[in-house]
Amino acid sequence: ATVPCLIKVSARGTLKFDVELLPRKSGDSRKEDQSGQPRLVVSVTHPRYSINTSVFQDTVETNDSVTDIFETFVLSVDADDQQQLTKVRQWYDSQREGKSTEAFLRLAIAHPDEAVRLKAVEFISTPSRGGRVHFSDSMMKELLIAVADQSQPVTVRRKIVVAILPGYKDQRADLYELLRRSGNEGLFAVEPIAEFMIDRSQRHWSKGGSWDAPIGTAELLQHWGTDAVEAVPSLIAVLKEYPNQSHFSTAAARALGAMGPEASEAIDALELATTSGNLKLREAATEALDKISPSRPSRFGQS
Repeated sequence: ATVPCLIKVSARGTLKFDVELLPRKSGDSRKEDQSGQPRLVVSVTHPRYSINTSVFQDTVETNDSVTDIFETFVLSVDADDQQQLTKVRQWYDSQREGKSTEAFLRLAIAHPDEAVRLKAVEFISTPSRGGRVHFSDSMMKELLIAVADQSQPVTVRRKIVVAILPGYKDQRADLYELLRRSGNEGLFAVEPIAEFMIDRSQRHWSKGGSWDAPIGTAELLQHWGTDAVEAVPSLIAVLKEYPNQSHFSTAAARALGAMGPEASEAIDALELATTSGNLKLREAATEALDKISPSRPSRFGQS
């Protein structure tokens, strides 16, 4: 049997691979794909790489329909054939919770044409009927591997970050942890993170900012410190305009403090925050001002 698939693993250090080709599930080899496809099972063990576990295991399953639709997709992207792309999108939506979409994603992310990868990420980041995009655990794993893959163009990695950020809190947490561990290699994500924080169309700006605030974005920017100084305007906007000052604004103030004098444009906003009715925000703003401009004359009385 021939099992078309593409697998890429990027990591530093020693990897242990175990590869096994499992037969069709049918007991009768004369039957053509009636009860299952050949499966290539790949286990990769790395002493340091993990999301929540030290062993990455997954199963690659492809079939003729996925291969055919992917070929149509590639040709449509190359020709900018919107009619055919719409048909592929309709197929994708009909398979949204199935293994076929994960096989499609694997093929797309490994494709040499950057335009194919970008269009595929656009598919996965756009809900078919509005609302929140949900990624299965295995698809999230594929996306995070692509984000960590330094051989991927930054445009693709950034677009995947944009796709993950509006998702569920636990999935965002996995992204934050990956970017935190990536050090300077994760700084490509500062721009989309900063834009997401102040995007008024996102859930965290609704209902008075009472739920789902992406506090982890500000904590990640705090971790990066001066390397993330381009996010200062977004942090100021959160500090001044976010309707709920309990947590998100406080985290923004701490992130500004971590950037030191390079965040000097935030001094006025932080001075104002020292008069907030929220004790934690007042304290965080005062500490940030001490780091940014320790000799400043205070414009507001501290309380």
